[in-house]
Amino acid sequence: QRNINYGAMRFYYAIGWGVPAIITGLAVGLDPEGYGNPDFCWISMYDKLIWSFAGPVAIVLLVSVSLQM
Repeated sequence: QRNINYGAMRFYYAIGWGVPAIITGLAVGLDPEGYGNPDFCWISMYDKLIWSFAGPVAIVLLVSVSLQM
């Protein structure tokens, strides 16, 4: 049985969990009122905090499209 939870996988785990945690932590730290309201927990489309979600999505899309060309 192969154990893949060592070596390079630790790096991938750190990136996969760490980068989103840092982005979310920075976004919430900079604008704690921007995440959620009394009715639901989401980011307002009319606030600049939306880029904490849309920015990483746009980067992933741009990298994916550029690698396909």
